[in-house]
Formats: sequence, structure tokens, C-alpha cells
Amino acid sequence: MPPFELNRTTTPLPLPEIERPGHFTPAVEITPEDHHEESVGASAADLDAFAITPEDDDEAMAAPDVTETVAAIEPDTAVLPAAANVQDDQDDEKPPAARVPEANDTNIPAETAPAGDTRTTETAAPTTDKYAQQYARQRAILESRHNNATSRMEPAKQRDETNKAAWRTIRGTEPPENTFNGADVLERTIDETEALLEVCRPSSAEDVDYRHQVQDRLGPTIVADMPPELPLRFHGTNIIRAKNVIASHGLSSSVDRLGYQTSYDVSGQVSVATAETLDTSLGSYTGLNDENYCVPPGCLFVMLPDSPQEAENSGTTMIMRNIDFVEQPEQLVGILTAPENIPTVQGWAAEAGINPATVQEFFAFAGQLADIKKSIAAGETTLQDYLPYQLPKTTRTTRV
Repeated sequence: MPPFELNRTTTPLPLPEIERPGHFTPAVEITPEDHHEESVGASAADLDAFAITPEDDDEAMAAPDVTETVAAIEPDTAVLPAAANVQDDQDDEKPPAARVPEANDTNIPAETAPAGDTRTTETAAPTTDKYAQQYARQRAILESRHNNATSRMEPAKQRDETNKAAWRTIRGTEPPENTFNGADVLERTIDETEALLEVCRPSSAEDVDYRHQVQDRLGPTIVADMPPELPLRFHGTNIIRAKNVIASHGLSSSVDRLGYQTSYDVSGQVSVATAETLDTSLGSYTGLNDENYCVPPGCLFVMLPDSPQEAENSGTTMIMRNIDFVEQPEQLVGILTAPENIPTVQGWAAEAGINPATVQEFFAFAGQLADIKKSIAAGETTLQDYLPYQLPKTTRTTRV
């Protein structure tokens, strides 16, 4: 859509090929308590669904062993439980994440303290050491998560086959699709953890501060700057799942992509946020707090509905129809992300046949909305100029 496009010349980056490394040797020794606290705690808000924890092992990683109990159930009433599904690459419904505290304000390096500062300096570690240590610790946690899943793969496959055989014996039919799929769950855990390890890097004070600015200020800024009648819809996801979204050309329900439901989205629909509810999407689903800030922030997809009816419905139900960004480019307004991600995400977009100019920095997009609002208010453009569908005649020339 021309009013939203940026005149940015880009050189698509080659997408790296991921080679499965087998087992990692963690550089930092971690305890079971560390693994639980760091890998599935509040700082990993959008990724704990596929983290392996002691509490989740039997329930989420593999189907229960039914060979000892299924014989006691009448064949015509037996219902064997399936393996629990984990969140897939486009789901974004989880409780908001608590932030990881920043450096202690009462302990700062002496060499960086301003003149006359009375705060304690004796015990403070240099900022570079703090973030390097945090990175080493987080990487060790990811490697441990990967090794855990890898070591469980063969037993999970055997358990799945045993349970499927028991079903066939008792029921005389094939098991329902996507049941007894513990090995599939582990496979996704391994794939996503390897992808996280590939992008894992040390954070910095500037990185953490930028993430907090996005989380705290972007939502209110967009609400203030956008034309009030422009029905923008948003879908946040972490950086790994953003790559999958772009590679698949758009947003779609897990039922359509994977064959089973991993959230409340039904076939043909995806969850979205409005400008007024954007804070929840940013705080919980856009990867701003993931893995103790040791992976880059994620992406926020900005879209428009395809009709006045969908514009009205999606504003209350927070649901839109699946969108293919290649076949329906007019509905993709922008892919917002952090400055460090822009060249890489533009490369992904170009590879997928999506206009790389749609990739923008979070606050740059908000500034663009302010310009559009002024243009409409001045009568230079109308709301219709920015929509992919025709407005009813009574509102087609509405000024903001």
C-alpha cells in the first residue's frame, strides 16, 4: 500500500542453514533449580511452552503409557489421552511476563559514577561482566534444554509406538491423528532451541532500556498518533516464530498449518490486538523479555482487515481471518522490530516474496502514522486512501 511503504533499498541476506549439532557441552554448570527458574520463568514468557521442565516431562513431552491400563477399559468406551500440545510458532496467548530487574541502582561502577554521586561503588561489577555472565548462563540453559530433549527422543518414539499398537489392539482402528505424539513435541523443542542458540547473544544496558521503551511507550504512542478510524490490527511473536511466519507467507491458525489446535484459534482465524490492547501483545508475545534478553526482540505484524465487516468484528472479537502476505499484500501494513533485526528480517521478507520495505523500526512506524493523521486532517488524503476495501459511501470521505 503506497502510503505505508518506505523508500528503502535493501540487499536480502542469505538465510543460514541450521545443522543439528547433537549434544552440546554447556560452558557454564547449571543446577536443576537454575534450569527451572531461568528457562521457564517470567523472563522466558513466550518460550516456556516448549521448554522441558520436571513438572512438564510426563504430561507435555510424551503420551502416557496405556499398555497396562487399556485392557481394563471397555473397547467401545476407551478413550486414550493424547500428548499435550505445545505452543507453536504463531500462538501468542500467555500470561504477561514479569521483567528481569536491571542493574542495582545502589551499586554502579566507580568509573561511570557522575561527580558527587553518593551511591555505593565498591561491590558493583562492570556492566560488561554482568551481561557476559548472564549470556553464558542463559546459553548453558538452552544447551541443557536441547540435550534433555535429545536424550528423551528415542524413549518417546518407543512409547508412542507402544501406545499406538495398544490402541489398534483394543479398538481395531488407527489412533486419531496427532495422538501419542510425544516424539513430535520433542522434535519441535529441539528445533526451536537450536534456533534460539543460533541467535543467542549478550545483552547490554542499552538493549534492555530499548525493550522497556518499546513495551511502555509504543502502545500509547500509536494510540495517540494513528487516525482513530484506521482499523489497524497487531499480532506479536518472538524472533524465531517471526521467521516462520514470514517463511509461510503470513498468519494462519495452527489447525490449518499443523493439523491440530495449539491455542483457541480455530481453523481459518488468528488472534490479533487493537491499538488499545497492544500493551498486552508487546509485554507477553513479542519476545521483549525472552531468555533474559539474550535473544533479539521479536516482531509485531501490523495488518488491516479485508472488509468493513471484518474491521468491525475484529475490533471486538480480536480475531481475523488468515492472511497471506504474498497474495494479499495490501493487508500487510508493516513488520515492526528492533534496529538490530531489520537487515535480517528484510532478508527473510525478500526470500519469501514479501516487500522488504514493510520491515520498520517500532517507533519509526508510529511516526509514520502521525504523518498520515496530519495528512487526513489537512484534507490532503482521506481514510479511503489507506484501506484495502471500499468504505460505505456515507463514510468514504470522512476526515480525521
